[in-house]
Amino acid sequence: PPYTPPNIPVQGVVTLRQGVNGVVVPDAHVGGHTTCGGAPALFFDTWGENNYAGYSQINIQNQTDIADWPCFSKYYVTFPLDSLPAGKTVISSTLTMYMFGNAGQNLQPGWAPGEPEPSWVQAITVAEEWDEATITWNNAPLPVENITAAWVNPMEPTDPTVPYTWDVSLAVAQ
Repeated sequence: PPYTPPNIPVQGVVTLRQGVNGVVVPDAHVGGHTTCGGAPALFFDTWGENNYAGYSQINIQNQTDIADWPCFSKYYVTFPLDSLPAGKTVISSTLTMYMFGNAGQNLQPGWAPGEPEPSWVQAITVAEEWDEATITWNNAPLPVENITAAWVNPMEPTDPTVPYTWDVSLAVAQ
């Protein structure tokens, strides 16, 4: 849905980033992670209960073929809005994430290499609390509202990290 910000002058910019000025930004990903859930024999027994607390990287992944369901992976993040200055109005808000790799260029013996495709990555709100230490695919909160989305293009192996930005003003205003 469209968001119309209040018509007031910008008086400053605040950045909420993990570890900057004491800000703690809990995050987690659920689903298959980078190995599509591990050994195929474990898919049905453990895939939906995998937890990746403490991992330093995240994986966001979807598949065009539903048969590849073990590779599905979602990312959850919570920004502590109580750390914003009191009495101020948020006019706009963006989420920036940095991509440093992509799927599809698998050159392992016996695997056919695939060309990575652009991905439509959505920013969605949830209404329930979650805990990084216990969240799994099976207990993760369901989406409430699709706020925005952006195309994320495959990167060349020689590219450094690439920033992508989503306008999440509506979510912050709500």
